[in-house]
Formats: sequence, C-alpha cells, structure tokens
Amino acid sequence: MNIQKEILNNINTRYILLRKDTTYSIIDKIRRTMLIIDDPVINKGELIKKMLSLNVEVYDDPKKLPNPTEKPVSNFKFPPQIKVFIKKIYDQDKNETGAIISAITPSMVNYTKKRKIEALIEHYAFTVLYPTEGLNLYTDINSDTVSMVIIKGINNLPNKNIEGLETNLYDW
Repeated sequence: MNIQKEILNNINTRYILLRKDTTYSIIDKIRRTMLIIDDPVINKGELIKKMLSLNVEVYDDPKKLPNPTEKPVSNFKFPPQIKVFIKKIYDQDKNETGAIISAITPSMVNYTKKRKIEALIEHYAFTVLYPTEGLNLYTDINSDTVSMVIIKGINNLPNKNIEGLETNLYDW
C-alpha cells in the first residue's frame, strides 16, 4: 500500500495535521512525529486538501498534540565487536520492501551464537527498522553466516500465478 492510501485510510486514527500560519504538516499522532514524504510523484498539497475535505483533525499548537502511544526505541545497540550491515530491498517501482541485514563477528560463530545475534537482528527489525509492520524473516541455513532477510508487505509484492503453466519442478 502506498503512503497516500495509508494516510487517507487512517485519518484521525493515525494521521492528523499541524497548521503553522498557512502551511500544514502531516503528523503521525501515534508516534507524535512529523511525516516526511520524499516521493516526488505525490503532490503533498493535494493530499493535504483531500485530508481537509475528509475532516481531519487540525492542531495549531504542537504542544497540544496528543501524547504518543507508541514510544520510539532508544539506545538500541549491537555489541561493539559485531559490525552490522544493512542493504535495502526495493520492488520494481522503487518502493522499499525490506532489507538484508548481515553481521560480521570478530571470530567464528557456532549455531547458538548465530541464533543469539539473529535474535538481536530480529528485535532491531521489529522495533527500529520497520516498527508496527508485519514482517517475514528468513535466515541463512549455514551455521557460520549471520544474515537475515526481512520482507515487509510480502502480500503486496508483485507475483505471478504459475497454475496451468507447464512446470518441471524436478527432473528424475
């Protein structure tokens, strides 16, 4: 779902407006943060007009915004000896659909240590990288590689139905 639909479907439950003079900012009231739309295709002015036509709550004073119900995760850190790399994954429309997170450790890891580090990666994915989103997590089966693929919105990704197509899944 694109951000425009997300905003319009969650007016007043999640998204509200903050007015300063004649300009408006879109606010995520659950997190009490300003929403930045960096998609050049979305006309923010038209989106705000549509929000106003749908009777969105408008606040004139940031101090009067509702208190956040979802607190940001602060001071989340990986152990300093573990170097973590994140590669973002995008679909054909250049929408972010997930990430690959890999960790490099100073020494070889066994399965138990690998799972402990992956638990940190999972926690990071759910609380920092993609909070409040349903995620699918996939890990490498090798016991010495600490890596995880995180996919968000997997049901919204492009797909192809192979039913009726001749498929040869195995060749005996």
